[in-house]
This record gives sequence, structure tokens and C-alpha cells, in this order.
Amino acid sequence: PATEWINLEWGSTLDLTDARVELYTIGGQYIGEIWNVDYLTHNSTYEIRLPVLPEGIYLYRLSSDQGMVQGKLVIVP
Repeated sequence: PATEWINLEWGSTLDLTDARVELYTIGGQYIGEIWNVDYLTHNSTYEIRLPVLPEGIYLYRLSSDQGMVQGKLVIVP
């Protein structure tokens, strides 16, 4: 669960370019891009500040030049 910050831990051996994290409602409605970086280095942790959101379950999508991964993000008060 998250409140104001999340940590993005990138443990892959790949470096990524044009990496971004987008946030969606659980119903799939686009909320916005919450993070964007030109270069994401392998085995790194990045701290991302979340927008003010009501508590609930959201979907995130991390996409880059290497593809895309997605998952759920739980916001707690």
C-alpha cells in the first residue's frame, strides 16, 4: 500500500530509455503520467511522488523502449 510516495525498484540487467509510468483507475480510465525519465539504469531504485488520489486500487503501467509491464497500486489514507 502507498500514501504519497512509491519506490520503483528496477532489478533487471537491462537499462531502459524513454521510461514512463502512467496511472489508471481500476476501470481503465487514464489518470495521467506520474513519472518520466530519459534513462533508467539497471539495479536502481527511484522514488516517485504520487498525485493526490482517493484511497483505492489503481493500475500502473511502466513502458519503455524495451516494452511494458503493468500491475496494481493500492492507495491508503
